[in-house]
Amino acid sequence: MKKLLFPFLLYLVAIVLFTATLITRSAIYAIVGAIFFAVGAIVMFLSLKQ
Repeated sequence: MKKLLFPFLLYLVAIVLFTATLITRSAIYAIVGAIFFAVGAIVMFLSLKQ
């Protein structure tokens, strides 16, 4: 269960960045948020596969 905490935190950061994108209308936050989201998905996939 502890392995799922790290991807969850990455998702949380991504959601915060997407919210910041909506507020500031800056594309940089969206790009960084998408990267965090993708990394979180990969980490979750690998931790569930083991």
